[in-house]
Amino acid sequence: MNRNVLLFETFREFCNRADEILDEFSKAMNDPNFNYLDYQSYIEGHKFCKGEYRDLLVKDTIWEWLMSYKYEKKSKDDLFKLLSWVGKDS
Repeated sequence: MNRNVLLFETFREFCNRADEILDEFSKAMNDPNFNYLDYQSYIEGHKFCKGEYRDLLVKDTIWEWLMSYKYEKKSKDDLFKLLSWVGKDS
């Protein structure tokens, strides 16, 4: 498992690598040494875009995507639609 795959700096980068990140996240969640709360803090500590509402929406969408490993996988179209809405600063 490569934990560096879970790291990303922008929402655009997350969108472009969403499948890879989701795959690594699902593996990490089955690893007893993975600290879910540290990863949550990593994401929550980022500022993905201007505006508090948009930033929170991006963070919520990232979590929905990541947690979809347990359920039905979300559409990548949803990620890219949000990316186009939040703008170039993401």
